[in-house]
Amino acid sequence: MSAIDEQDHALAGASHSTNCRICIRGVLDPRWAEYFGEFKLAEVDEAVESSTVLIGFLPDASALLGLLTYLNQFGMTLFAVEWESPEREP
Repeated sequence: MSAIDEQDHALAGASHSTNCRICIRGVLDPRWAEYFGEFKLAEVDEAVESSTVLIGFLPDASALLGLLTYLNQFGMTLFAVEWESPEREP
């Protein structure tokens, strides 16, 4: 398989929904849940600082960028983004 074929294969695999976790500094009011659609909001209470974790599925990297831009526009501070690639079928 050529490098171009491998790149096309990787891009095709990126079109599947991908599990995403976004950690936001501070605790969000539960009313924010309606803005995030099917994403779940989970509060994490640590000894040093509390945070909110958004957990859900996104169709592709451009959807992730859109969500991150949205969070930035509201002045939310992110400290972690976890993007779990979908398992590829052989």
